[in-house]
Amino acid sequence: MPVLEIPETTFKPSNIPIQEQYNGKIVFSNEQLTKENSTEDKFKSSFEVGTPVYARIFIPNQVGNYMLYSNLNCNVPCDQDASKNINDEYTLNYYIDDSLMLSQVLTNNSAAGLDGVQTWQRIIYAPSLSSFDWSSNNTRERLNNLSPGSHNVKAVIWAGNKKRYGVSHIPIAEGEFDLTMSGSSKIKIGETWSTSKSGSMDSDARLKATLVELSSEELKANYSDLTIKEYKVLSNDYSIQKEYNYPKFRYVQVAAYCINKSGKCFVCYLLFVICYLLRVYSNNFYKWGNTNKEEVDCE
Repeated sequence: MPVLEIPETTFKPSNIPIQEQYNGKIVFSNEQLTKENSTEDKFKSSFEVGTPVYARIFIPNQVGNYMLYSNLNCNVPCDQDASKNINDEYTLNYYIDDSLMLSQVLTNNSAAGLDGVQTWQRIIYAPSLSSFDWSSNNTRERLNNLSPGSHNVKAVIWAGNKKRYGVSHIPIAEGEFDLTMSGSSKIKIGETWSTSKSGSMDSDARLKATLVELSSEELKANYSDLTIKEYKVLSNDYSIQKEYNYPKFRYVQVAAYCINKSGKCFVCYLLFVICYLLRVYSNNFYKWGNTNKEEVDCE
């Protein structure tokens, strides 16, 4: 694989023993690849769908230096100070069976302050987390709709925003693995009703009943295909200031666990404004803003 080469720089290199051997490559594992455990016995080239996939990227230089060289054609050693080298943006594309599945523009920032400028980790898929590269609905749906059998997944990195800057067409790192689709295993979202935002319900039973009733009316009017299973209040601050001469307001968020006719599960978030007068809430409850609906893994 051709790797984009640039003039030698003087910044401190990575201290991972296998760095030089794997420069220009992306390796994969079913466990987190820290600097300390990035050894060849951890690397894998095939995964079952639904199992964790972690990646470690090795490049022989700094993302900012690739940007400087690609855009300004420097023919002398690039500045070792990344802050002077334009930026540390890079483009990470995932391809499934040679078809583009996902394109992301990310910021290295010296590997987000975690690892270093030449090697860093990315979480491709981790069922226990809600933030990973394959967490978007479109990517998840596409993967889950793949035919049974083995599929090739390729990850390719370019320095900079590939669309905006038009940097060199030669990538700075790439790697690939086989993903096997079998049985009922799926790419999950990583968020459930139980793990979604939590809050304590006010002890006032009338307040609780009113909020649930208003939420139910709102959801039925706007999401007729949803069946509501459970509610919880996410705001636990109901304390009211002691001034008596004008109303006070509190914002209260209500979460509802819902299932649609296709069997998909969602958490719907509704925000209400409660008007208080003389430290006692009146019958004035106002729906505030739009209802947000987020898909979660069913429990």
